[in-house]
Amino acid sequence: MQTNIKLVEVCVNGEIIGNIVLKKEIDTIEGYTKYREGIFAEQPFLLHYDLVTLSFILFFDDGSSKEYFSDFLLCVSKSQEDATNIQKMLQELIAFDDSQVGEWIFSDSERSTSNSLYEGKWNKRSYKSLSSYIQLLENVISCYKSNYTYFKMQGKHTIQQSNVLVSYENVKTISRDSFNWIMQNTDQLASVSHSSGIQYQGKNYLPYRIKTDSNRKSWDVYENRIVIGFLYTVFRNAKQIYTEFDKDILNEERIISRIHGSFPKEYRAPIITIKSLQVSFCRILLRKLSHVIDVLQGIYKQYVALFDVSLSLLTSLPRKTSTFCEIKPYVQVFEIIVHWFQYGEYSLEKERLILQVKTLDKLFEYYCLLRLLKLLADNGYKKADIEK
Repeated sequence: MQTNIKLVEVCVNGEIIGNIVLKKEIDTIEGYTKYREGIFAEQPFLLHYDLVTLSFILFFDDGSSKEYFSDFLLCVSKSQEDATNIQKMLQELIAFDDSQVGEWIFSDSERSTSNSLYEGKWNKRSYKSLSSYIQLLENVISCYKSNYTYFKMQGKHTIQQSNVLVSYENVKTISRDSFNWIMQNTDQLASVSHSSGIQYQGKNYLPYRIKTDSNRKSWDVYENRIVIGFLYTVFRNAKQIYTEFDKDILNEERIISRIHGSFPKEYRAPIITIKSLQVSFCRILLRKLSHVIDVLQGIYKQYVALFDVSLSLLTSLPRKTSTFCEIKPYVQVFEIIVHWFQYGEYSLEKERLILQVKTLDKLFEYYCLLRLLKLLADNGYKKADIEK
């Protein structure tokens, strides 16, 4: 079979690194690998930090060829510096908080698709860090906590008059409508021994219950609908972000569980280091987000019990009424609403990209890209419009 083989090329992850020089004097396929000139001659697995596949392409004398693949091979390293660098880069990437740079990287891919979590006008995307999003939620919580007592005691309301049935002992006013109701509901009358305002055939009567006018507070005003609608929007948005991010992290944890390898203690597998640190950092943020959501839920329940109004998502900046301009608690809520819309609809694209990075060289490329774009943004550079 050896005489039929013309050439054997050696590839790592599909890239040719050299060829096998065949020994002519034996009948089996045997020889030594001659690496291409350059860095591959000394380090054929340079810049491979995750799982690699070794393959051999056999070229035959008749012009045909066939490729044979190895199983996935886990790359390991003795360098502690790799683990340290991975940790530092991931920490910086996760904390990176420049929305302008994020927009440069991610905005083009979303122009042709719907990019809003909700149906509505709220489409301005925010590519800041998850930490900054959590801080925004904490600001909302602080605002609503500090103003709850005012809303409970003095919140804006209207007085509505309605007819209610009350016991006779609790009646404050009796109107003509009250007497008409009694005449139509004589079963409510009871005979009494003393003189009363209702007499029939020489007997005195008083009603068990009577319909009377009652004034009650109605919280169903525009400003209160905005207050509760915004809190509902924030709570729902935070829950959706948590659900999506938790799903992403679970996928990465499954990847880690599928990576198997047995190697000496002094060696490390960079892909496992990268994935483990990614998941570890993201889990810390997710726990913080979960705690904030629990607090938001408690405040939301308080306000729902206080304001008996219809709920709706707030997808655009509300109208600034005189109440939102003059009454301090309402002013503070309106300011946090404005801050929310200025921040933009939080996007997980940056965190997802970090989780998808599997090799140290790609991690370093992404790190360098963000640093370079940050430098350009800080020096006033703007993204060019190719069409112009």
